[in-house]
Amino acid sequence: MWFLLILVRTGANAQTTYHFTSTLSGSAAQVPIDLDGTHCTTVNGIVTCPADSDLFTGGGTITGGPEPGQFTNQSVTETIPVSGTGCSVAPSSIKGCSIGSVTNGCLYKIIGGNVVNRQMTTGDLLFAKLTSGTLCINFDTALPWNLTGNNQFSFIGGTGRFAGATGSGTVSFKGQILQNDPQGHGMSWDTGSITGTITVP
Repeated sequence: MWFLLILVRTGANAQTTYHFTSTLSGSAAQVPIDLDGTHCTTVNGIVTCPADSDLFTGGGTITGGPEPGQFTNQSVTETIPVSGTGCSVAPSSIKGCSIGSVTNGCLYKIIGGNVVNRQMTTGDLLFAKLTSGTLCINFDTALPWNLTGNNQFSFIGGTGRFAGATGSGTVSFKGQILQNDPQGHGMSWDTGSITGTITVP
């Protein structure tokens, strides 16, 4: 169910703000993108960046907003460990976190990322920038490893009905890491929910 919140008029311009909720699910894998550039190296004039980011591909259904219905989603997100103690695999350097009854998970924070949603009925694109968030992983078992987290985002425009869109929201998610190499590169699945507001001209 959705609610039209506010209609603001300034001169000839009108903006409408909506509450929305959404489901989201999909899979992710590491890609060679270093959003903060801290681990890129240059050798013989060639810049190489490590696979520090996740490429997520998925979709879901939006309830509310200017274009409710099904959408596809793609995002790139980079996370780094949170300094502290209590993580099972790095007890003296990474902060611990809880997943259910597990209290020695390992905590990571989001340092950047962008999102593109495509509405399936119209093809309109909606852009967002990740502003903050956390990720907790339980490494104490054999694969798959459980994960949970959340992130916050701001809308930064789009195409069609979403041109000039602003607003913000929160994603809460959980999933599992299905495979992982010695450098921490692997594949995961995620499912979650989104709540927020969006304002469009």
